[in-house]
Amino acid sequence: MHEKRGADMQGKKVTVVGLARTGVAVANLLTERGCSVTVTDIKSPDELSENVAKLKKGINLDLGRHTERFFTEADLIIISPGVRIDNPLLEKARKKRVEIISEIELAFTLTQTPLIAVTGTNGKSTTTTLIGNILKECGKKVVVGGNIGDPLVDEIVKGGDKDFIVAEISTFQLEAVKTFRPHISVILNISPDHLDRHQDIEEYIGLKKRIYMNQRESDYLILNYDDPVLKQLKSDIVSQVLFFSKNRMDERGVFVDGNEIFFNDQKGTRKIGVLEELGEMGKRNLENVLAVLTSGLVLRLDKEGMFRAVRDFQGLPHRIEFVKEIKGVKFINDSKGTNVGAVINSLNSFSEPIVLIAGGKDKGSDYELLKEHIRGRVKKIVLLGESREKMRKALNGECKINMAENLQEAVIKSFEKAGPGDVVLFSPACASFDMFKDFEDRGNQFKEIVRGLCDKKS
Repeated sequence: MHEKRGADMQGKKVTVVGLARTGVAVANLLTERGCSVTVTDIKSPDELSENVAKLKKGINLDLGRHTERFFTEADLIIISPGVRIDNPLLEKARKKRVEIISEIELAFTLTQTPLIAVTGTNGKSTTTTLIGNILKECGKKVVVGGNIGDPLVDEIVKGGDKDFIVAEISTFQLEAVKTFRPHISVILNISPDHLDRHQDIEEYIGLKKRIYMNQRESDYLILNYDDPVLKQLKSDIVSQVLFFSKNRMDERGVFVDGNEIFFNDQKGTRKIGVLEELGEMGKRNLENVLAVLTSGLVLRLDKEGMFRAVRDFQGLPHRIEFVKEIKGVKFINDSKGTNVGAVINSLNSFSEPIVLIAGGKDKGSDYELLKEHIRGRVKKIVLLGESREKMRKALNGECKINMAENLQEAVIKSFEKAGPGDVVLFSPACASFDMFKDFEDRGNQFKEIVRGLCDKKS
């Protein structure tokens, strides 16, 4: 499916910017391949000691600073997802005609295996994992990586002979791709996110579109027909386009009509299953599952195997994750809900009355978009974190709002206001870095607090 890729890098001077998990993987790989590697990171050696210990011998370190010559005198610069593409030193390197790429671009050049790439504002990890699951269930040898799990270069090196690579791809990773060309590209949805880093929503959309910019007529692009932005993406697309929708549609792809699931292709429209066959988790993640089924049908996978993999899927931690039921109140951990669109999806997953816990570090989000989804569905909101006052002003009047100083207080107040049959949903709509190490730390603390609650409201 792909042309021969991967140039000989022996002896090249390579600067790896950022010494997180991705930076370690890239630096070690390129050292093994005979490159002269320098890793640079603004954090101090003490802060990075754990990752420094993982580096192979012979790698030059430039820590606690960014030295200009390692940018301007390099043959190649590889940036980690957390590194801003508009860094002034990267601008100087561009003027010297130094090539700058992302880790996923490097990974793409190192493999001949067909790639399935998933991006979107929300649902990437779940969809990527599920595509991997259906492929495995149907007897394919698969590597799953990218923005989920281990860096893609790590997965490719240890992957060996595989049928497919399935990769979650973030906007940050797409900022520095050049030849990156998935055989199947999936864009799940687009809603405002990371506007603290991107100039505006138009720039954000433009970066998402880079996932298919190198695709050819033999490749596929799968889009969400229910997303108003993605529904209009047709004019600049070379690859074959398929849609998925939770409603009936005439476009090529997978859709739901009533309780039935259909696939529409050149041969006509045919029923492929019913919603009950997806299981509870599958129905709760319906948008993601439809994208997964579309991918599988493109690859002509066995329908029974696909549905079986979806039914067996238990969900991912911190994504609409059931924690515990106490006195008839269900506690749900959705700490990965770091933007407004994610919270809307989570709210729409429940028919029960909801007590919502939200708040954290603001990313420039418009919280007023939550109003129509809170109305009549959420009985109480408990807010915490840096953004709580901004959120209170945006949501005031939709339901009762309480403020909390920390997560434990937020959980206790939510439990006090919830009754049997209610759901306490922790879906912050914000980043975690004001109070927690990351969304996983935040979710784990939430689960620990909930599991420590007494069965009496005291």
